[in-house]
Amino acid sequence: MQGSAVADRWGTQNYGAINGVFAAPITLIGAFGPAIGPLLAVATGSYSAMALIAVALAALSLVFARFS
Repeated sequence: MQGSAVADRWGTQNYGAINGVFAAPITLIGAFGPAIGPLLAVATGSYSAMALIAVALAALSLVFARFS
């Protein structure tokens, strides 16, 4: 889906550069996510608080995605 979405919205010129901009944050979170979760749980004091923060970030992402 991502491959066709980039081409449909911004065309095929500079496709690699545009797609790379979108792939970079996904790659970083995929790499550091397993370490960030426990660190956030320690910082907040519980896994429940960490889960609430994750839900809030996901909801915020949905809002941003809606207006992009």
